[in-house]
Amino acid sequence: STMSDNNDGEDDDFFGDNEGDTLPDRENRALEEQFRNVGFLEAFEDSKEENLQRGFEDGYQQAFDASVGIGELLAEAALQSDAVVVARIREFLEQMEKSKSKPAVSQEELRQLQKEVKEIRQVD
Repeated sequence: STMSDNNDGEDDDFFGDNEGDTLPDRENRALEEQFRNVGFLEAFEDSKEENLQRGFEDGYQQAFDASVGIGELLAEAALQSDAVVVARIREFLEQMEKSKSKPAVSQEELRQLQKEVKEIRQVD
């Protein structure tokens, strides 16, 4: 009884020679799944970074536009020595500073301030 006599197809059963069920096949499927997951995560991270950057740029532009609008209102009030308008703008800015939940002035808030300033000027 030699070693070759005891190998009557037992290797096939040991390694699970069913179609697609060999160890190398299972390893390949596991690697494919791993690469798929890595690819998904990389795509997700790239998308997240791109959207974060776009959001930053949009927010920066909105804050810049609002700051310019407020600066124009202040400059006009200062040129006209309009202490009431300057005081209202200062009050508005202090309110915005206290509301830490949102870092910038929205376009709607700026329009409201502009409307208030216009109404103050009409009263004078």
